Amino acid sequence: MQCLSATLVMERTTVIRALKPLLRNGYVSSIAEDGGRRLLLALTEKGKTKQEEAAQFWQSAKLEFEHRFGALAAVRLREELFRIGTMLSSQA
Repeated sequence: MQCLSATLVMERTTVIRALKPLLRNGYVSSIAEDGGRRLLLALTEKGKTKQEEAAQFWQSAKLEFEHRFGALAAVRLREELFRIGTMLSSQA
């Protein structure tokens, strides 16, 4: 959870709340280790299928955004957002 929250630049409790529906709906599985101190998460087959389905919508939205915003501006925006996210995660 610590690694995931740092990667997502989110508070650990927020990540846990966001994961609950994914676990409940069978998209993610969890295994407790170290007496419950570590939680290993993995996409289930159902989760992988849903991810592939969502990727198609994401690609369509990305292309539409780039068309409206401009490809170069979109690249610059993504680079800046990545820089900010990296900066924030290194401060956590």
